[in-house]
Amino acid sequence: QRLSGLSDGRFNEAVRTLKRQGFKTEPAIAQLLGLSGDPYVEVAALRNRDDGELCRLLEKVKNV
Repeated sequence: QRLSGLSDGRFNEAVRTLKRQGFKTEPAIAQLLGLSGDPYVEVAALRNRDDGELCRLLEKVKNV
């Protein structure tokens, strides 16, 4: 939800696009953000990052 708020909802739409292609939520988020490793662990770890760090991750995502 924080990622969605920081991207004015555009990140959610990008996740939905990948989900329509067959991705599960966490793997879709991990792919969009370029996270490596277990997507479930990596996405859970995002909770510990501050908004500035999340914004920097979002800057790397096309169309977000």
